[in-house]
Amino acid sequence: MVQIGATFHKDEVNSNLVIQEVGRKLVREQVLFFISAGLSSNWGYFTSRQWTRHILKKCANILPEAMHREILNAVGVDINKCDEYEADLGLLTEVLEYEFEKCPTLGAILGFGLADPHEREPWLTRDEARELLLRGVEVIGIPHIVLARLAREKLITEVITTNYDVLLETACWATGMDDEEDSRECCRYVGIPAVYRVIAGSLEYYASRTQQNVFRIYKIHGCAHKTITAFAARRSGAAECSACPRLKGEKAKCCRKEIMEKRDDLNLVLTRRELQHWRRDDWAKDLLCDRVRNHNMVFISFSGADQVLNVTLRNVFAEIRAKLKKRKLLGDRLSVGAKDSAGTFSIRRAYAIDISLGPDLAAILRDSNISVGRSRAPVRPFGQFIKIETNSDGGDCVDKGEKKMETKASVESIFKNIYITAIHELLETLIEDRGIGTVLLQDGTLTERQAEEILGTIKGFLQNAVKDYPQFIFDTLPGAVTASWLYGANVGETYRRSAMFILAGRPHFYIPLRHNLEITLSLLRFYSLLPMGISFHTYGWVEVLKPVDMPYPAYALLPLYRPRPENLLWLRYWLERSKETFAAGRQRVIVILGYPPEGSQWSEDRRSVSAGCWVVPVPSDVFWRPSTKDIWECIASELRRRRQEEGWPYGVCG
Repeated sequence: MVQIGATFHKDEVNSNLVIQEVGRKLVREQVLFFISAGLSSNWGYFTSRQWTRHILKKCANILPEAMHREILNAVGVDINKCDEYEADLGLLTEVLEYEFEKCPTLGAILGFGLADPHEREPWLTRDEARELLLRGVEVIGIPHIVLARLAREKLITEVITTNYDVLLETACWATGMDDEEDSRECCRYVGIPAVYRVIAGSLEYYASRTQQNVFRIYKIHGCAHKTITAFAARRSGAAECSACPRLKGEKAKCCRKEIMEKRDDLNLVLTRRELQHWRRDDWAKDLLCDRVRNHNMVFISFSGADQVLNVTLRNVFAEIRAKLKKRKLLGDRLSVGAKDSAGTFSIRRAYAIDISLGPDLAAILRDSNISVGRSRAPVRPFGQFIKIETNSDGGDCVDKGEKKMETKASVESIFKNIYITAIHELLETLIEDRGIGTVLLQDGTLTERQAEEILGTIKGFLQNAVKDYPQFIFDTLPGAVTASWLYGANVGETYRRSAMFILAGRPHFYIPLRHNLEITLSLLRFYSLLPMGISFHTYGWVEVLKPVDMPYPAYALLPLYRPRPENLLWLRYWLERSKETFAAGRQRVIVILGYPPEGSQWSEDRRSVSAGCWVVPVPSDVFWRPSTKDIWECIASELRRRRQEEGWPYGVCG
């Protein structure tokens, strides 16, 4: 596992230990991620300070000079020092909303009300974000993909965010979930979960139900997509309005006909008054307090400086502590940590991922650490903190872009490791609970003792992969599980759409590893039987270098568990996706796992299944045989036999 950070304070704990604790809790307990603006800033979105300066520039471009000066005076800004403006965003937006209410003029100034997506950047609708993603633009990053994967695995059922952007729902869509608004047309391919729901206002909150198959994204400060579409609806019928200033150019038009009737559709929490009073309704506050009481919280890029959230969180943790200490019934039932030498139990209810552990954030984490006995939480609770690394040298020689990329890489590494830890814990739990029965179903000749030995080999391979081959857990295994499902899926399962249509439209399509344990264990069995000196790649591929007594310098293998022959006609899409994975001279081989030894369709002509790839079947009795120690020997012998019988052109590299 990649180590985050090199040096630590004397009270500081290696961040990897905290990552492992969070990963294990994702499987064993309920975990809720609370996401703040710092996460989105690595993917092109404004920080509060940047957005404030951007709004001031918009005011200068859109409003008449006299009105621009009036607004600057109201917030105490010198017109010659707008670029140095440090006042909070809430005060500026409060003045703007007082002046323009929620009409399209305000939308033009904030950016949400502009029709051209380029002028509106970085704010996007969901459709715009998907379109950019399909064109190869890095709209989302590994943190968003990891959160969506955890939702697909049902390790998390909801997230709470103060961000307006559409990154989380874009990641959900990219991994295979559909917007609830489009759920009638969504494919019925898997039920863990297949739909996400965005809740950004009180009406949506009270109308929603906690259905099992729906992943919920709570946007307690509002949603950019909903605001953009609301402004667009008003702009379509816009007319001149004497109540608004004369705008420069045609950046925005005003129509106030329905403002008072439809104020809720412009649902962003922006002004200081709204932030301090939870938008004058209590749904978001009640939601957060309820989840804090019964979840382990993970705060992402949340400094704790927002005093409304700070006080709310600390009050809830104080309430929990008071109740538990009063009962004096912590004991083993409530303990999640090991007993220490002082005879106390430490219960950590919150963790944080951020650049620094400031005093506000430290106070929240300290209050969430509920201990009994003489031991108390440290003043700076580094045991609950995962540090995002930045260049500590500072200095003018460090380019800001490079520093941002370094921070982004650290965030991605943290989320990768959280996912790897959680998946390892999940797979070990599934193997313990259902592993023996699943293996015995694959081969009826195995004894229970033999099944235990096979599972022991798989568990040992997983343990080594976590330490030495993290890419296998993050990329290779999920890719192989997804490919095996796609090519084994019945067209009827996909509701009149072929499986490859889904694949082509979802850049990070993901099938939960827990969805079909038979597929996952069979693929793990295959990978655990590969020889030393292999390298793991994305999309399920593995590379065998310099095989003995074989004409090619290397072979790229993709295992597929019981695919349907008719589905392999679509294999070119998968090959196209992974075309840049390997260097030249690698012959790609599709390894068919788990087919019956006799009477199989694979005994017919297999060369036409996929142009440019060789297809080699491995019967289930050979695959699960306890005496099989090296699966490459089986594959190599089949390749040699096929050369003799069918004359494969070994002399030319693929």
